[in-house]
Amino acid sequence: MRKFVVGMTLISLLLSGCGQTIDRNDGGTTTVTHMPVTNVDTETHSFTVPNDTEIKSMTASASILPGSKKKTFTDATDKGSIDQVLTWLKNSKEVGLEKSPIGKGGYPPTLQIVLNNGNTMVIGPAVDWSSKKLANGNTETSGKNAVGYVAMATTNGQSSKVVRLYSPDLYRWIVNHQWE
Repeated sequence: MRKFVVGMTLISLLLSGCGQTIDRNDGGTTTVTHMPVTNVDTETHSFTVPNDTEIKSMTASASILPGSKKKTFTDATDKGSIDQVLTWLKNSKEVGLEKSPIGKGGYPPTLQIVLNNGNTMVIGPAVDWSSKKLANGNTETSGKNAVGYVAMATTNGQSSKVVRLYSPDLYRWIVNHQWE
């Protein structure tokens, strides 16, 4: 339990200054962090959206837990789904870096795209974090899905980064398991 409290305190320290503090009726405070949509040129991303011939496989999972329900898209019959996901990525608005890795604080549904060159893209719901100071001096931190936003981790074997994208259609497709 002590490690949990220490971990939550460290998270809240990292998040301090990154959000808006709100006074609550019970005398405590809550800090809400979020990343608003900004005017970002959809033609300019910090990542390259692959074309369908560069994709080795695309796998949607109900959760990041092993054994969860999955569907893999690889053959010509899945071309429509692959093309739709790529269109959503191309039309997404990049709003900055995601502050936490995909799956932190839970077991979200994900979409993994493996490219022919071995690079990967993992996409899941973005998370908005909030923290509040408790009466006993501890800090409680919680997260919830940022509706309409996805986090995308890209790796190229040497480095990785996680960006936040505004893409309501892709968000719904992943979170509501519309890939089933």
